Amino acid sequence: MRAVSQAKQRVLEAKKLGFTSCILPRVCLKDVGNVEGMRLFGVRGVSDAMQYL
Repeated sequence: MRAVSQAKQRVLEAKKLGFTSCILPRVCLKDVGNVEGMRLFGVRGVSDAMQYL
């Protein structure tokens, strides 16, 4: 997994759309911080992401 730009804005948009959890690259977790009402899962690769599905 590689970092994505504007990770916090993407998570906030997902929240507006009704999502309650988000899988994102682990390196983006510190930039996003805590988002109330969202469970954030930081992953290193696709195999990690599959554990949360």
